[in-house]
Amino acid sequence: MVKVKTFLLALDYFPHELEKFQAFLTDKRLTLAEKEILRSWLMLRDGEYEELFSTLNKIQVQDPTVEALRNLLMGIAYINKGEAIKALPELHLSLEHFQKIDLPKFKFTAAFNQFMAYLNLRNVKGMGESLELFETIKPTTPRQEADFYRSHFNYNAVIGNQEKAKTYLKKLESYDKHMSEGQKSFLLTDKFMFYLKVDDHNACEVVLDEMKNYRKFQLKSNYKFMRKLMDFCFKDKPLYLYPTDFQGVEYLYNQVCCLLALHEGDQFKAQKYWNDLKVIAPEVYGTDFHYLGDKCLFQLALNKIQGQGQELAISPVVTVSKTVGDKESVALSILSQGKPVSKEELFKMIWGSEPQTKDELARLRKLISNLRDKVDGEIVSRKGSYLIEKKKAA
Repeated sequence: MVKVKTFLLALDYFPHELEKFQAFLTDKRLTLAEKEILRSWLMLRDGEYEELFSTLNKIQVQDPTVEALRNLLMGIAYINKGEAIKALPELHLSLEHFQKIDLPKFKFTAAFNQFMAYLNLRNVKGMGESLELFETIKPTTPRQEADFYRSHFNYNAVIGNQEKAKTYLKKLESYDKHMSEGQKSFLLTDKFMFYLKVDDHNACEVVLDEMKNYRKFQLKSNYKFMRKLMDFCFKDKPLYLYPTDFQGVEYLYNQVCCLLALHEGDQFKAQKYWNDLKVIAPEVYGTDFHYLGDKCLFQLALNKIQGQGQELAISPVVTVSKTVGDKESVALSILSQGKPVSKEELFKMIWGSEPQTKDELARLRKLISNLRDKVDGEIVSRKGSYLIEKKKAA
């Protein structure tokens, strides 16, 4: 039991006193399995999910409390990866153990993450049951109080009680100084979803701006996804995303690939990614690309693409005859909209910044030149803009 107490003491320092926490990684009182679990908490913080799963699946744990904490960590990692359906069995095992022993801190954490798993699956009944369990567990720290209010905020947002959700959000924001960086970053995602649902797009933009300050966890991928889809849905900008930016966050990767395939008129390819999404959240993804979840950017982008679906599927502007690179693919996606795009704007959308020199614009000319012999269409330059036109019949 002494070793377990030392292990629990180490976890008390995560994540707010990392220097003290990391000192336990060389503590001889801890077993190898316990040290590997502590290292895995650092992997969770840094979004290194595959390494985390590989590590936790290899270790041999003897103590039931340590095993319950391993289950808890696995459950949290699955939630962060967007695989809530895999998280629930792990969290159930963890919660089952903490219901029997006097460790309210971990009992609360297990119940909170069970709620978050149900939230991601939009399982209202499960969310309600988790909230009932909260009433029997007192939060032990201000951070847990913040999680308590975050749960009630999200629950009321999902069931449509927006005024009550705003009340909980106001309480939650008063805990800002107590929250960890992880709590703050995930709360930003929750707030964005709420403001999108109530059609407050200005507030969405404010949240997106705040997200730039956070680069840990999966927030970087979330930010890229939200920024591009906001531009596509509300500013009529071209849909261009790099799927490689979302590898490691499976649900976002599948959503991106599905949208891009539908946008290109390739329903067969889109169906593959839709089926993968159904495995992750079967209650949310119905048949025939029918999204059953709450209002979100994926749904809005899906609806916009489906509204253009016949035109995209039957008469795409251009077809690709050879393999293209990532930047060429972005240029092709933008130009295939059939509208002139200024060279400066095209450069910015491909490289992410305004062109500063003539040499940078020369990079764009070279890219367009390379792309010209790879597409079944003519890339023309007119009045400082590029445009793809169908080739004229001979």
